[in-house]
Amino acid sequence: MSKQVRVPENLFQILPPEEQKAVLRLGVAFRQVGWEEKLRRAEAHIHEMEARYGCTLAELEEHGLPSDADPVFHEDYVEWHYWERARMEARQMLTLLQEIAQVSQGE
Repeated sequence: MSKQVRVPENLFQILPPEEQKAVLRLGVAFRQVGWEEKLRRAEAHIHEMEARYGCTLAELEEHGLPSDADPVFHEDYVEWHYWERARMEARQMLTLLQEIAQVSQGE
């Protein structure tokens, strides 16, 4: 027979305030590293596409795909959108993490 363990609804709140700040600082620092890597990877792919096609995705969207675009171009176009979304998400997460870090430091 297994014994059930009851976990408080808001477990984080049972920590003393200084411990809460330490947990937030360490958690933010850990997650920042991962999101910074995702941002670097997305930007590298985006720069590669921009170099390959000589324009930004926004410029391409404005002018449309060339009428002679081959299947590789179409695949790159879809992938380019993916990396643009990934970059946007990484930037948003890094901004949120910075805000959390500032709050946890009492700024």
